[in-house]
Formats: sequence, structure tokens, C-alpha cells
Amino acid sequence: MSSANPSRTPGKRWRRSVIAAGRLALLAAAFFCIHHVQRDREWTAAQVLDPAWLAIVRELLPEAGAFADPAPDDPLTAVLDAQQETIGWVTQTAPESLAITGYSGPSTLLVIFDRTRHVRGTRLLSSADTAGHLAMITDTPAFFTQWNDRPAASLGALETPDTVSGATLTSEAIARGLAARFGAADAAEWFPEPT
Repeated sequence: MSSANPSRTPGKRWRRSVIAAGRLALLAAAFFCIHHVQRDREWTAAQVLDPAWLAIVRELLPEAGAFADPAPDDPLTAVLDAQQETIGWVTQTAPESLAITGYSGPSTLLVIFDRTRHVRGTRLLSSADTAGHLAMITDTPAFFTQWNDRPAASLGALETPDTVSGATLTSEAIARGLAARFGAADAAEWFPEPT
């Protein structure tokens, strides 16, 4: 009399493996979908600009009255006047800039554009870098004006920026964060991989 266990036959083992693989694939697909939705939700949240930043925008666009609701397919948010007419555009470099560390932390810029989407000016919103390095940068207005008059479409080019002597890592990180916000690939990779 054979004592072979029917559950150990090759056909049943194969079927169990296929079912387990199918379940694993479904779990991976669910994880991917959740990650994708969460990333899009975080992106939309990052696009929403703090109304308190209007005071900063008014330095360059005095008629600014409000930010429009962000459009999911536009990296810039419209700046509206009292009549709800678009008078310019604005964006922040986060969340893309948050992956780029200067001397000791990431920084976020507010980038303000005119009606034709050319840079009107930039302002430092926040930074985790050292106060001394930031003071050197904020005391160098030319650092922030190096992007003035450039069209938004050109800001994703990863170029060598004008950095601030004594705060080179911090200023380089700020510039790379701006380029990353506009699509520069590998902006967080400063140094070549060892060969």
C-alpha cells in the first residue's frame, strides 16, 4: 500500500507556486499603485503655495493678490491680481530640492516669473544649512539674480552656477535644487562615481 501524500505531487506543487507568485504579483501591483497615488498627492500638496508668501511675491509683482489653484500639468502656479487676471507665475523648488544637501542641509527657493514666464527673481524660503553660509549668500544679491530674465523652459539645464566664495557647497546646492525642480537629471549627484 502506497503512503504517498497526494498534496506533494508535482502538479499540485506547481499550481501552489503559480498561485503564490500570482498573489505576490498582485501585492506588488497594489504597492506600486499606492506609492504612485501617494507621490502624486505629495506633489500636489507641494505645488500649493503658502498664502503668506504673497508678501514676498509682491516685492517683485506689487499687484499680486492671490495664487491660483495649481494645475496638475503645469509646474508653475499663476499669480493673480485683484481682478483675478494672471500677472505672473511662481513656484518653489521643493520637493525636488530637498534631495540636494549643501554644506549641512537642503534649501528651498521661491522662483517668481513675469507674465511671459521669464524669471523676475528668486527668494530663499528655507534652508537647513548653517547660518554663516546662508548669511554669505544672502549678502551676495548677484547670486539670486543670476537667473533673472531666463525663461522657465531653460532652468532645467544643469549648468555651472555662479557660486558664493566661502559658501560654495550651499550656493551650489541651491542652484542644483532649482535645476532639479525644472527637470535636471542627476542634480543630486555632485561627484563622479569612483572607477
